[in-house]
Amino acid sequence: MENNKTLKIIDNAILVFIIIFLASLTNSIFVNQLGYYGALLLVLIRYAITKENPFSKNGLGLALVLFLSAELISAVFSDNRSGAFNNLLKRALLVPLLYLMPAVTKSEERGRLFVKVFLAAAFIMIGIYLVVAYEYVINRLYAVEQKGPSVFKFVMTAGGIISFITIIVFAFLINEKVKMKYKILLGVLFLMSSISLLANYSRAAWLGGAMGIATILFVKRKYLILAIPILLVVGYLIAVPNKSFVRLYKFADNKITELKNINTEGKAKSAWKKENQIIISDYENGLLVNDFNAVTQHIKNDYVTIRVDQWGQNTYPAYYSNNKYIVYKYLNNKLHKINSFTTSGMVVNMMGFDNKFYITHRDSGLVVKTNPENIKEEVIINDLYNFVDFTVSKKVFACYSNINNSLLVYSVVNGIPKQKIYEEQINTQLTALFQNGNYLLFQTDNGLKIYTVDSNNVVTFIKQDERLKSITRFACVSGDSYGFSLYGDVYKFTLINDFGFEKLKDKILPITWLETGLSVAGDTVIVAYSKRNRIGSIFDPYHITNIERLNQWATGMRILKDNPIFGVGDIDMNPVYVKYRASYERENFGHLHNNYVHLLAILGLFGFCAVMYLFFRVFMLNIKIYKKNNETPFISSYSLGVMGMFVGFLFSGLAEWNFGDHEIITLVWFLVGLNIAFYKLVNNKTVNEK
Repeated sequence: MENNKTLKIIDNAILVFIIIFLASLTNSIFVNQLGYYGALLLVLIRYAITKENPFSKNGLGLALVLFLSAELISAVFSDNRSGAFNNLLKRALLVPLLYLMPAVTKSEERGRLFVKVFLAAAFIMIGIYLVVAYEYVINRLYAVEQKGPSVFKFVMTAGGIISFITIIVFAFLINEKVKMKYKILLGVLFLMSSISLLANYSRAAWLGGAMGIATILFVKRKYLILAIPILLVVGYLIAVPNKSFVRLYKFADNKITELKNINTEGKAKSAWKKENQIIISDYENGLLVNDFNAVTQHIKNDYVTIRVDQWGQNTYPAYYSNNKYIVYKYLNNKLHKINSFTTSGMVVNMMGFDNKFYITHRDSGLVVKTNPENIKEEVIINDLYNFVDFTVSKKVFACYSNINNSLLVYSVVNGIPKQKIYEEQINTQLTALFQNGNYLLFQTDNGLKIYTVDSNNVVTFIKQDERLKSITRFACVSGDSYGFSLYGDVYKFTLINDFGFEKLKDKILPITWLETGLSVAGDTVIVAYSKRNRIGSIFDPYHITNIERLNQWATGMRILKDNPIFGVGDIDMNPVYVKYRASYERENFGHLHNNYVHLLAILGLFGFCAVMYLFFRVFMLNIKIYKKNNETPFISSYSLGVMGMFVGFLFSGLAEWNFGDHEIITLVWFLVGLNIAFYKLVNNKTVNEK
């Protein structure tokens, strides 16, 4: 009798821990693991008391043994054994999920409860995500950050989780035969998850979600429905083409007049007016010199052109994707190469001022080039690095650091930052800095902050104007100061005696933070615009993240070449990546943004084959379970969703290391484990090893 009471307490505690696990799957890895390990420990304690083995074979035993063996062998041969064994432990501790879920799912009703708890918690997360995404839209943060919001997880992780939820809900919507009110509810939930998936802005998640849904439609033979999203995507690609152009605006008497629009074939990143010509950096097509009617000079490089800047009156340094600068001098209406150089760090920003050229890096110091004719003349300040925006005048150098979220102001001697004279903690995503006269302006998420810098270099905070929250560029035009917002609004500032501003009636095209270049020549503002189709960018070889991924995959292949059998071990790739990356790369990566390339690099050919066999066995098991359960209400819909989810997981893995993402693989093993549990409950038998 006492034993029965103990077992009942243990069973209730197991259920509580499983509910905790399910409720936190999409929002808290700490709570999630607490629930998982608590339930697993109690199941093992119950096993010790009753001597009844709750675990049974599931058809994946051999594949899992091969996978963990590959992890173990690669760890033994790894130069970083501690890191490899640590990751081996993480992978191994998640494997019991495939056995735990069948052990704790005692009935179909219990299994349905688990699904409902998981989805209920997931949609609470999705609701919160949609609210944050709405704020992103309102504040145009998509234009600023070029990615979706992070709420509980990293963007890519959140995208993977949302894609799984979207696929599973879609399976219920397509497959489940329920009353109309429940169909409507499923439709609303699918719409919510689909919008949040789009809002995530992760192309890998989009690909996974699309392929998972396509799998469900294909299995259900809903070919007409399958054709609809394909036609919508094709229509979107046609209706929203890539655009690239440079537009000139004249500013006079508080009026803005459009002077000229110059189209480019690739992606205009920056432009400068020189005499009667425009010098344009086109991301894909190199440097262009245009006389307002046609291209008069085209300088093509093997690498894409990030941007061109002005250094003094007639010098234009162009920055390329191989981290090389080529310095051109403008003479006789043409650009002539006079020099080239590289810097040691990963470039974040650059600008010319007072015949000097300033280059900031994420991982190394500020570089100030002082002579375009002799690029070896430079000053390097190692302490000034990892800041995203800066402004310089003859008085001070001001920058925003994302190391500790601080505005930093330094005194300047002959154009070189010398001594820190001001520091303020500010947490902001939107940043834009500007100086004119004694005023220093800093745009933050919560408003425009206004400072003064007196003759003794004393920085004084004046006020914060919360009416101004969207300025992403500043410029001095014919002596007047202007701010340009994300929405195309233009503000004219009064910076004499007291701060004031007015919003001009005329607007220009919206200006983004990362993708739009702006320069000034007299009373003319020159703006480079480019708009890329987000879906089409998946296949764009010139897209910056695609270039990064291609570089990562090439690096992975070089690692495999030197470690073909067992790889370098399941470790953080940063120390290895720095040894194998291309000479022009500056950034290191901890993983290779591709399951298959990453597995080849860390586990070699042996481990790669082991994991591919594991993926194949899980895929075939999901198909088998669906075929056996396809007549069972609810369970057939869940099994169909898990099949689609796993296909989506495999396709997302083409552009992301989601197999190594702890949150993602926890969710995958849970969904597959519960699928196995349903199969055993319906068929009342064990899935035999094959």
